[in-house]
Amino acid sequence: MVTVGIDLGGTTIKMGAVRDGQLIASSEIKADSNKSLTAKLPEIAAGVNMLLQGLPVEERKFEGIGLAFPSIVDSRDMKVLLQYVKFSDADELDLKAWAEQTWGVPFVLENDARAALVGEWQYGAGRGEDNIVLCTIGTGFGSAVLMDGKVLKGAHYVAGNLGGHMVVNFKGDKCNCGGIGCLETEASSWVLESKCQSHPLFNQSTLSSLETINYRAVFDHADTGDRLSIEIRDHSISVWAAGIVNLVHAFDPNVVIIGGGVMRRGQLILPLLQAHVDQHTWPPAGTYKIMPADDFTNAGVLGMAYLAGRAVN
Repeated sequence: MVTVGIDLGGTTIKMGAVRDGQLIASSEIKADSNKSLTAKLPEIAAGVNMLLQGLPVEERKFEGIGLAFPSIVDSRDMKVLLQYVKFSDADELDLKAWAEQTWGVPFVLENDARAALVGEWQYGAGRGEDNIVLCTIGTGFGSAVLMDGKVLKGAHYVAGNLGGHMVVNFKGDKCNCGGIGCLETEASSWVLESKCQSHPLFNQSTLSSLETINYRAVFDHADTGDRLSIEIRDHSISVWAAGIVNLVHAFDPNVVIIGGGVMRRGQLILPLLQAHVDQHTWPPAGTYKIMPADDFTNAGVLGMAYLAGRAVN
């Protein structure tokens, strides 16, 4: 059985055809997430159809399609619940009707972190586990939770999803969610540049010569001994570690899977996260294993294709 997964990201939209857990065809298009999703849907449909045309004739007829969206999602009624900075009209759309009218196959909708969690659980680092926390560290700090073999959702579909909005500094800065001192206000790509520029060491730092400051630059400049970069790098890792401690205390997994852009430096980051979790959690050291995602690039697509297959069955 062939199913299709779509993962709507802020920069790119990934699409893939999956058979028996194997990605047999994939493509991506530019997201243009600052524009309406209404305007993007025809391009997504065309991208899926073109993807299928590259398959053998007998596999072009797929059985179901799933879409991962970067916001709070009602996966029962297939609706985006909250207006979001990306694709800001998505909460007004009937995506299930769009899929049925376009292809006439079952449709599923899920939050993007949960989709990645399902992909890693079924086909990646979480295989064989029934209790998992997944964290995505990139633009922000996303999370999703599997408890006793079930994806955690809660009464309002936010359970396990808002790791980046746990308070880690109750005297901190105001977050874009309205909260004070959320994890993302301390360590995320969207606050990184302002954190650097407002720091007393900024004018002496090699970061001050850059047009854009991102985590790749911070880690690279830390390698050369830049004091500000080292301070920001170490602070960020400590904040992410504190967030993971909060998540494991709340949800008690066997493993914590980490994905996202910062995992380019996973060899540095993962041992530090593991050491912090071992030192600052109630159970004995080694209880919670911190590990990298197997294929985070495609985890969302694989997860949505799996969920689409479940909907068919």
